[in-house]
Parts: sequence; structure tokens; C-alpha cells
Amino acid sequence: MLKQQHHHQVTIHGVKTVVSIHPSQLAIHPVSKLDSILGNFYLHTVIYFDKVPTSSPWEVEREELNFSLAEVLDLFPSVSGRLRVLDNGNLGIKSNDAGIRVVEATCDSSLREWLEAEKDGSNRQQLLPEVRISDYSVSPLLAIQYTLFRGGGLALGLSWCHILADFMSMDLLVKLWGEAHRKQGKLSSRPTSSVDVTSADVQLPQPFAHTNLSIKASELDTRVFHFGSKVVEAITRESGGGGGETEALCAAVWKAVVKAQEQPSSGNSRLCLWSNTNLERNRGYFGNSATAFKFVDAVSPLGQSSVSDVAKAIQLGTRTNGSYKCASSFFANNVLFCNWAANVPVYDDADFGFSKPFYVEFLAAPLFGEGMVTIAPGREGGRSKSVCVSLQSEAMKRLLQESYFGSSSTKPANGVIS
Repeated sequence: MLKQQHHHQVTIHGVKTVVSIHPSQLAIHPVSKLDSILGNFYLHTVIYFDKVPTSSPWEVEREELNFSLAEVLDLFPSVSGRLRVLDNGNLGIKSNDAGIRVVEATCDSSLREWLEAEKDGSNRQQLLPEVRISDYSVSPLLAIQYTLFRGGGLALGLSWCHILADFMSMDLLVKLWGEAHRKQGKLSSRPTSSVDVTSADVQLPQPFAHTNLSIKASELDTRVFHFGSKVVEAITRESGGGGGETEALCAAVWKAVVKAQEQPSSGNSRLCLWSNTNLERNRGYFGNSATAFKFVDAVSPLGQSSVSDVAKAIQLGTRTNGSYKCASSFFANNVLFCNWAANVPVYDDADFGFSKPFYVEFLAAPLFGEGMVTIAPGREGGRSKSVCVSLQSEAMKRLLQESYFGSSSTKPANGVIS
């Protein structure tokens, strides 16, 4: 079986199911109404390693990774389950040890060649395992793909149902998987909970009703931009003290994307704030950290506001609403959703004993349609950020004309990732 685009060729050699070492107790995990909104969507992470072990053949190392993964699945019974519609009409996860999907593949390019040619992300899908979003009742909630590059580089692609976990929680699973592989099952920490069921009943917020959820990932141009520490510092200075790094970066990205989408500058804008009490409760929590959403009016229309004004509006909204944080901005009848994953320590946590990650991509398209933005840690560390944006092709062309997105300053030192 081949996944082929342009001159890159990824060959799939096998697909298998990995289950936990010990059978889990059959149970139904109810899902909150807030998390049920996310039932049809998958999140994705691609973790690149520039080195793999040379002391043993890759086939042996891969099987040892699968065994370590099975050990860790003992701690996450819901991950091996499947979604079900319960008698009351709500969704739940049935822990039935159906397992997760593992795909084994190779690429005829080296890792460096791949990244140098991947400036538009057109081949990225080849590194992610396929999942059937249209029929999640029989689809695995987590699928993983190993892709070994010519010369020894490795891409670890993860796709999982958002109803199961967010980026931070999946990072916890990867961290424990790495520990199990390095320490032969001796783990320093364990998850404290599984799928969140504590959220209050919520209705789908009105602004979401205007999004085009029929857009597929294949119809969007999804690109990852590198914002170096100096660029982030410059954006923060541009905000003129209208908030911290988070507020300034969100404001600058939102304004650029709004302009690229050619949205009416006079439309009313609102901020969507989310409460992350689950994450604050315990770093070892597994599930979705957001437990509630709240909407507040922005100071002025987003298209007519300066970066400083937007940053101040974000800061005001978060500081006057307790535990609520910045999540999104709504303008006119469309949604621009910003998924802040910049505090996910994946460059430290994804340690399997052979090398730390060379580069990581966080992808959330087509969650809530076009305009999806994910801000994650940058490869160089410090204040650097990786900014993933999903837009329709014409809007992406306009975004590339904006400062910070089309300039060379958005590329890392080796210039291979745009």
C-alpha cells in the first residue's frame, strides 16, 4: 500500500492492533456535553526524531515500543475503548479493550529532505494514520504511525479523538510511554483520572452555529509557521503593554488571519474564554482540561483594532473572569479559534531513550472549520512558538503576504520549516 504525493513515497508495511497487557474492567465512561461537541474531530501530532537506536534492528526496537505502549495502556482504559451512544442519547466511551491502531511505514526520503520539501505541508498527511471520522463508533480513539526515513530519522504520528483528550493530556500518555520504554515499565507518575464527566450541562454556543463544519482537512491549506524568540518578543513589544506574551501573540495572529479571510472589519467581535480547572487540579489529569466556556464582548471590532487594543481586550476578559482563560475570538458570523498549546512540554516529555524530538507539529484541522489556529512550543525553546494555521487556499495566499507569516524571520535557523 502506498501513500504517494509529488516525489515523496511513504510505504505502509503493516497495520496491527495493540491492546493493554492486562484486560480492563468493562465499564462505560460518560462524556460531558461539552466534550461531546468534539466527538467528530481528531487532533494530530507529528513528532520527528533525527536519530533512532543503532544497537538493534529497527524492527526489534519497534516491537519493544509496542510492548511499552501496551504496558501504558493499562493506565488508560478509555484509550483502548470505543465511542457509544448511550440510552439517554449522550455519548460514552466503552472500555472494551478493542485496542489502538498502529501503522508501520517507511519513507524513501531522508528526514532533512522531507522537511526541506514540506514548506506547504502537502505531504504531511502521509505521516498520520488514517481514521474514519464519519464512523467513530468502530474507529479507534487513538491511532499511531511509525514512519522510518531513509538514513534513520523517524516520524511518530498520533491521531486521536478530541473527545478523549487534549494536547496536554496526550503529552502525558507519550511521556509515560517513553518512561516505560526507557525504564522497563517503572513509571514515576500515573494519570489521576480519565475522561472528564464533571462539566456542567452546556448548549452549543451560538457563534459555533455559523462555522462551516462541512469543510474537510483535505480542502484546507494547513501550514506551520515558526515564530522565533525574537519575533515573539517583537510582537509583545508591539502590543505596547496591552497584555503579556499570550495575549500579544493571539492578537497578532488573529488580526492577520482575519485580514487574510477578508472578513468585514465592522463586525462585532467577542472573546470566548474557557475554564481549565481540570488542568489546574493536577498535571497528571487525563482528559480535556476545558470544563466551561464563557463569552465576553471585545473592546472594538477585531478588524479595526490595533494589536495593543485586542491584547488589552483579551487581558481584561481573562483577568475579570476568575479561572477563565483566552480561547477564541468571534467576529461577525464566523469563528476564529485559537488552541493554545504552548505550555505542552513535548520536547522534554517525548523521550524514548534514543533522542529528544527534533521537531514537533501540532495539528487540529478541521476542528470548527477554517480559521483554526494552534500555538505550540517552538523547536528552539525559549519564547519561540510554532503556529499552525488552517485556511482555504486563497486566504492562505493572502496570509503569506502578512508580516511574520511571509518573512524569513518565521523560519528556524536551518531554514527547512516554514
